[in-house]
Amino acid sequence: MKPLSINDEDFTQEVLNADELVLAYFWTPRSHTCRTISSILEDIGARFDWEIKIVKIDVELNKKAAMNFDVEWVPQILFFAGGRIVNREETISSEEELDERVQRLLSVQV
Repeated sequence: MKPLSINDEDFTQEVLNADELVLAYFWTPRSHTCRTISSILEDIGARFDWEIKIVKIDVELNKKAAMNFDVEWVPQILFFAGGRIVNREETISSEEELDERVQRLLSVQV
């Protein structure tokens, strides 16, 4: 599943009220590192198609969600389940690392 770009108004519905595990990616398109991770998310979304929802929040345009969840720098990934944060990734060094993290969190959610 391709990552869904959302805004502050969509956050509650798409993330907090979601039935599945949600990977919320806080980013800015001006950052090279953020753009690199965005491409990794495309691959993760394809691999875990219907098991996880991936959303992208541009913090330059949507400051409320970032402030509400203490996102002070980007890129940053928060995993949500049942409307609460279950994991926070402040640094991702590789696609393999993110893949492993998603697999681990999915196994806990079952």
